[in-house]
Amino acid sequence: MNRESAKSGPELQARSLLPPHPGLAPDEAIAKVRLMLGGDTKFWETVVELLSDAVFLVGPDKRILYWNRAAERLTGYPRNDVVGSHCLRAVHCNVCEHKCGVFEYGNLDNVPLVLQGRDGRRIEVLKTATVIRDDAGAPVLGIEVLRDVTAWNAKERAANEAREAAERQRALLQSVLDSVTEGIVGVSADDTVRFVSTSAQAALGVAEQDSLGKPVADLAGDEVARIVQHVRASKTPVSRTRIEVSGVGAQSVPLSITVSPLELPDDPGGVMLLVRDLREEERKMRERLRVQGFAYGTLVSRSPRMREVFDLIDQVAPSSATILLQGESGTGKELVAREIHKRSRRAAGPFHAVNCAAIASEILESEFFGHERGAFTGAVTQKRGRFEVAHSGTIFLDEVGELPLELQSKLLRVLEERTFERVGGTRPIQVDVRVIAATNRPLREMVERGQFREDLYYRLRVVPLRLPPLRERMEDVEPLAEHFLQRLAEREGRDKIRLGTDALRLMLDYPWPGNVRELANAMEYVSVVAKGPVAHADDLPRELRSQPRPARLAARDSTPLAVPVDALPASATAPPPVLSPDALLGDEKARIQAALLQARYAHGEAARMLGMHRTTLYRKRLRYGI
Repeated sequence: MNRESAKSGPELQARSLLPPHPGLAPDEAIAKVRLMLGGDTKFWETVVELLSDAVFLVGPDKRILYWNRAAERLTGYPRNDVVGSHCLRAVHCNVCEHKCGVFEYGNLDNVPLVLQGRDGRRIEVLKTATVIRDDAGAPVLGIEVLRDVTAWNAKERAANEAREAAERQRALLQSVLDSVTEGIVGVSADDTVRFVSTSAQAALGVAEQDSLGKPVADLAGDEVARIVQHVRASKTPVSRTRIEVSGVGAQSVPLSITVSPLELPDDPGGVMLLVRDLREEERKMRERLRVQGFAYGTLVSRSPRMREVFDLIDQVAPSSATILLQGESGTGKELVAREIHKRSRRAAGPFHAVNCAAIASEILESEFFGHERGAFTGAVTQKRGRFEVAHSGTIFLDEVGELPLELQSKLLRVLEERTFERVGGTRPIQVDVRVIAATNRPLREMVERGQFREDLYYRLRVVPLRLPPLRERMEDVEPLAEHFLQRLAEREGRDKIRLGTDALRLMLDYPWPGNVRELANAMEYVSVVAKGPVAHADDLPRELRSQPRPARLAARDSTPLAVPVDALPASATAPPPVLSPDALLGDEKARIQAALLQARYAHGEAARMLGMHRTTLYRKRLRYGI
């Protein structure tokens, strides 16, 4: 093999790239290169001139020896201006200004560079280069090829920016979808899942990566898939208030769904599903039903006494009769008044509550009936009174027993004639308003003492309705407490606290002088101080824990829990005594104690043995301190 045939491929090609040309630099170095390359170069000159890539040759001294037409087009420099000049004159490259990569590294392959054209424009290129060396290994020629990738890079950047913008838009859309309480599922025209929000993933029990591109039947079941196909064909939305869905998971999930057409530019046959998980809602509903037992609107009671109240409300609510609610403070008189209003023909009108005890007697008349401008000092504008504001609705006069006598006569006229004049006015004002009054004071005794007008008393008590105190309906303590704890848990957004047996026992032994209001406050106290999911006796307010306890509790607490059975006296392990007929006929207190002992303090069973209602047994226990 001769020396010429041993040359590498790039060197053999390079020998043909330098033809005699008037544009070449006429000096001894160029002549040496021509002599070294030799051969017929006309063919290779034609090929190089036809190339779309810029090709130029540089000598060891960095002077340009050859410059093809593509190089002229790329940089804007004609060959006659650059051949024989330093390469940096035409190739303005930030990398080349510091180090020449061709002669430093020998061969370069698609190295990205940024050039500056003659007109100052930015040119992005990929540079490929090789070096020709003489027999001694000294570099004699550098061959460089520049491929213009400016337009390609611009398109790539635009595509990347479009992809990033699309990704940002998708992320924004996903965040919007995730912020919606209902789950959202997008279905394409081919019935495959296009997107699924986080709420929908939680409701259906699937992950996004496991659902995208899958048939909607796999995600939400065959019935939902049929609804999707129907909506797509009919172009009308369909709603189902409750549907059992068995998708990816084995567990059936109750959902409320709405399926609507979703027309997108790239998917004209799309469909959108709005899904709402009903599991928690149904769990809370079951809990409410369990807790409330007998529910009457916002009122909760299992007491037969309160059922009588509810029946009377149903009878009187549709009429316009005046009602007098009597009962101790905290028994729920305003709640009953609101329930009457909601069940009346005036339910669409206003309900206006007035606490007569909270308004100064000097301004009561103005508050009730309003005043004209200038009626008294400070009356700078006309003002409508409470009766006028409650027109076509219901006015609730709480603590009506606190009204002064001089105002009682004017209230009587309103009740009888439904007319009044504003303070400082002479024009009669007609009102259509139902009056519900309430008091915790003994109005009959106040009438006898001359503290309340007898005629007003009888005008108010057209329908008297007495609310029993909580101590007379102790069976309501547990459901009311559970109701308050459930409401507090929902308000605070946490799990409901349950009442332990020891706490409930203390609550049933407490007389509740503040009635339902006191019970509600006690449960709020429990929800704050309870350290776990179950509230015990130590979590109750101090007044409940410090009350005198029945003897049975003291006896129970005085017995050590760890005493062996054989160490107890025979009376302690013997079965409870059978209640004798003599015990039933003896002293009432003794009979109650005997019945409770035999029934192991199961109040319902003891009440049946004694032939009395359970609430009566509670009252008598309190009376006798049992």
